[in-house]
Amino acid sequence: MVLAEQAVPQTPAARVLDQLLQEKGLSPETYALFFVVGEGTFFKVPGIPVPLETASGCVLDQSGVVHSFWMEQDAARVRPALTEWETIEPESSWSDEPEYQDARRRVGL
Repeated sequence: MVLAEQAVPQTPAARVLDQLLQEKGLSPETYALFFVVGEGTFFKVPGIPVPLETASGCVLDQSGVVHSFWMEQDAARVRPALTEWETIEPESSWSDEPEYQDARRRVGL
């Protein structure tokens, strides 16, 4: 699963991820996703007709901070969650990665 960066998330997974990122204090105009991939497992979410795929990736905010994340079902709360959320340093090899460069451009860096 690759989530396209759009002003208004179009897929159920993108809408859920956007909501989870807002719970972390990020608003759609202040972050960009990159290196987001589906992990091959799916889970049901009440109120969403299609199962969501567990996903991992990175989010870059306007200040240049990068977080890695893992989105999956929180079994105890029976809802999607960012079960891993870690601040990481950008890797030097990312300077040649178009997806990372595009994320930087989208947040004005």
